[in-house]
Amino acid sequence: MHFNKPERVEGDEGLFRTQFAAGWSAPDYDGDAHEADNCANAYNGVTQHYERCWVTNVGSDAESGGADERLGPHVHPSLVEAFGLASDGSNYTRVRRISRFVRW
Repeated sequence: MHFNKPERVEGDEGLFRTQFAAGWSAPDYDGDAHEADNCANAYNGVTQHYERCWVTNVGSDAESGGADERLGPHVHPSLVEAFGLASDGSNYTRVRRISRFVRW
């Protein structure tokens, strides 16, 4: 699944590209652009939009073990720094929520 002609109005270009403009992957469908793996399978079966593989994830960490007690969401260090968020001391910081706004 892809959004039809997604267009970024504002916000972070990388986040838009990886989480909105990218393909949808699920454990039984590889719709992401990562050639070697199905990103959903690589990250604990979490179904979401992926590019190669993620800068945010609604339920999986990207560190060794990945599941992180199945608590999420997690944010890649590049976004933690770009948005001025406080790191939790791990490589992939757990945040309280990720909000997405889409205009139809």
